[in-house]
Amino acid sequence: DASGRRQVLNAAFADTDTLRGTFRASLNLPDLAVTNAGANGAYAALVGGTPYTLSPDITLTTPPVSQAGNLWWQDAASGKIYIRYPNGSAQGFGLQ
Repeated sequence: DASGRRQVLNAAFADTDTLRGTFRASLNLPDLAVTNAGANGAYAALVGGTPYTLSPDITLTTPPVSQAGNLWWQDAASGKIYIRYPNGSAQGFGLQ
């Protein structure tokens, strides 16, 4: 920054409302909660009483043609889950 201090960028979900809404509807999880878990870019998700850690990618991507029309999908090679946003972009995240 202007003071010469090093800045650390952490990933964030581009649209947590879409993330919550998509999984609430498609997985029938009306009580799904997703919140920012702190300064390291992780998010906490509570799914049916079970806690998970979500680690979003820092960049948005273009959904592959093979996923046209899908609101979310899992990439078999990386294991990442991807969410499609209303603007046509997608964002991957790891789940722990």
